[in-house]
Amino acid sequence: MLAEFESAPPSDAGYRTTLERDAPVTTEYRGPAFIFPAELPDAPRAEVDPKLPACDPHYPWVRAEWGDPIHPVVVALEDGIAVSVCHSARFAERAAEAGVETLEVARGRGYAVEVVAAWAEAIRESGRVPFYGTTWDNAASRRVAAKLGLIAYGEDFSLT
Repeated sequence: MLAEFESAPPSDAGYRTTLERDAPVTTEYRGPAFIFPAELPDAPRAEVDPKLPACDPHYPWVRAEWGDPIHPVVVALEDGIAVSVCHSARFAERAAEAGVETLEVARGRGYAVEVVAAWAEAIRESGRVPFYGTTWDNAASRRVAAKLGLIAYGEDFSLT
């Protein structure tokens, strides 16, 4: 469960030292990785494959990248404007990982939970497996994972 993954695992110094024999490490990514439970909450305010103009004010990249591979795109609307969006940030033939953004003024209202839940259901309906990942320092994203009852299975870890 999430409680087992409250903070980053022990130091990566050994990996970093080994890699830096060839070149400096300039980028590090670490964070918990999750799978979705069988049952997810309803997402009454989430819209799958939204009308693109609703995304334009705050998420213009959706129109530019519409379709595969970010498909499906799920948004939560407030006054007809997208305030939270979930898409496939990483994807493959059999799986996809959620990418979610919520406007700062709309945070704390449950939008991220709803769009991620609806996105995961749409991914399942496409025959793929949904995944969710975040960084150790993104407490808000880890709260979304907890509210959805996501199951931590490991850590995404990358040094480049």
